[in-house]
Amino acid sequence: MTTPPNAPVVITAVLTPDQALAFAQFAKRAGWDEFKANARDDDEAYLMIDAANVLRESLARAGFAPR
Repeated sequence: MTTPPNAPVVITAVLTPDQALAFAQFAKRAGWDEFKANARDDDEAYLMIDAANVLRESLARAGFAPR
């Protein structure tokens, strides 16, 4: 399957409440160093951060917004 560049990708994930909260905590706590260490370059690290923020915001809307 080929997705056109910049086309939205819609995903559905089924998580337990503990998994949802744990990932929300991770997305909140992870910083540049964690993403950069797992990216091939700065551009990919920024994309990873953007994606984590989208997921974090979705979890917050579902009631999983750690302080």
